[in-house]
Amino acid sequence: MTGDVQQQADGKLRVEFRLWDVLSEQQMAGLALTAPASNWRRIAHRVADAIYSRLTGEDGYFDSRIVYISESGPETKRVKRLAIMDQDGWNQKYLTSGQDLV
Repeated sequence: MTGDVQQQADGKLRVEFRLWDVLSEQQMAGLALTAPASNWRRIAHRVADAIYSRLTGEDGYFDSRIVYISESGPETKRVKRLAIMDQDGWNQKYLTSGQDLV
């Protein structure tokens, strides 16, 4: 695999990669993405998805998000909120306040 990351004048990241089959000397996959620097994790997930998909023939899952019920508070007064996060546990956000039944 070869790749390059450059920060552009506007602050965005441009990420390029190529996946090579070294025996046949042919490119198996390649991708170029440009996004705000704050989205570097999302870019990495999309690159990982492209590589995984090309090597396995299955859809990648690295750029997936998980919706779940978050529980907190004492056992007698649990607060349940609908939440979402990246598949690796980062970028958790609550979708509800816990005031309503989830």
